[in-house]
Amino acid sequence: MSLSSCFVNFYRPNTKTSIDASSVSRLSSEKKYFIIHFIDSISGLENVYAKDSSIYGRLVRLPGEHSKHLHPNPQDKAVKIKSKYKEDALSEVHLYINSNLPTSDSIYSASVTSFYRTDIYKFNKGATTENHIVSVFGLTVGTLFVAMMTLFIISPPL
Repeated sequence: MSLSSCFVNFYRPNTKTSIDASSVSRLSSEKKYFIIHFIDSISGLENVYAKDSSIYGRLVRLPGEHSKHLHPNPQDKAVKIKSKYKEDALSEVHLYINSNLPTSDSIYSASVTSFYRTDIYKFNKGATTENHIVSVFGLTVGTLFVAMMTLFIISPPL
């Protein structure tokens, strides 16, 4: 076990096959950052709101802090995310649509039913707890082994 595997936090993509207008409104009020995965590109969506079963917002170039975890596998139950990126990942809402990025206007609207997948990272307490238990055990055994080897070298058996 390497130290880079110790005390890692895990998350799950929490993939859904749809989203509704009330969820969009709730997530927007929670200050989530919306990311739209078009067929040909990925963009940020800011100033998001829902009205009459549609989502509205301003398309922007995806900021660097929201470019780290763009392709979660829906089957993954335990995605490693470095601590320094945790807050960004937990604030993201990924929406997937089968259309190209519009080229004419930065103001965007689409029916919420046009999104075929939604990912919102959630903390995976079970996988994280298991990793921390194994980390403590591994570090304890490793420390004891080094201590025993040091004693053996300093005072070898007669």
